[in-house]
Amino acid sequence: MKIEDYAPVAVKAKSLFVSNYAGVSVFDDSFANPFRTTIWEPAIQAAAEVEMTFGKKMLDQGYTRDRNAFMDAEVPLLNDLRYTIKKCRKAGTITDSLKSFYISPLITSISNQRIKPFQTNFEIMIAAVNITENKTALIAKGFTQAKIDTLIENHDKARDIQINKLDLEQHITDLSEENQLILKTCMDITQDVIDALFAYGKSINDEKLIKQATKKALLSSIRPTPEPQPRNRKIKKLSNIVLYSRFAAKNALQLTRLTDVPAILFLAETKTDPYVEDVGIELPLKSTREYYKNQIPGSGNFIKIHNPGNSKTALVSVLKIIITN
Repeated sequence: MKIEDYAPVAVKAKSLFVSNYAGVSVFDDSFANPFRTTIWEPAIQAAAEVEMTFGKKMLDQGYTRDRNAFMDAEVPLLNDLRYTIKKCRKAGTITDSLKSFYISPLITSISNQRIKPFQTNFEIMIAAVNITENKTALIAKGFTQAKIDTLIENHDKARDIQINKLDLEQHITDLSEENQLILKTCMDITQDVIDALFAYGKSINDEKLIKQATKKALLSSIRPTPEPQPRNRKIKKLSNIVLYSRFAAKNALQLTRLTDVPAILFLAETKTDPYVEDVGIELPLKSTREYYKNQIPGSGNFIKIHNPGNSKTALVSVLKIIITN
């Protein structure tokens, strides 16, 4: 559990406890009043204070500030890049549209300090910049390799700080022994209540209460379901990768080819089956499309992508869209 989850889980458990108090307090009278007001609620309050103090400590350590500083440092370079792309397009040395470089969405994600869109938009932008023809044209007009390297360096530092920030949020061992004990005491008491609620639910065959009275269920109720994020998959020259070995027919695949290297989508019977020439769909460059399994050429359960090029690695953004109804 994350440090920030202890008090909220206890509060959720308390709400479930209050709703079932009449029955559970008879089922196990050790939880009858004044248990809640004299034992449990003070422990919850103490845990909440530890979490609040820890949150301030994180801010004091400057993780968010430093991450945002590296993101902000990208903006002048991105404006320079946008101006240079316009010059190259005017000269005819870049034929890709300005929009295809995703500079505006990238700057917006920086302004909003949203790290996930920042990372996704950056990957699309840098892939477009690194297309050989584009890079040659940009460098010729003054957007040097050093500037490209600085863009990458700033992105990597922001990403690494975010990873460290998330790691720090997760570890109770970052706290003093006294504060670790406060959180542990709160959760031990809360777990005792959860166990009593679960046993009481079993005794009266209350299926709803049985499902609610677990730490896993309480945790899921306080954590929003994260939106699925696309993953960038690399396909080496003259090779295949497996995207999925089993894929429900009702679900969809959202794919975007990010590089100028061809990438061909096809079905195969086994993981090791090679690509068969003229069987497959070539993904369009920088155009997001959705595909259902029955639309993919070939046969079998293995959805694969083939890179027929013999010089460069292909990069494809992959997002599985789960249809629930």
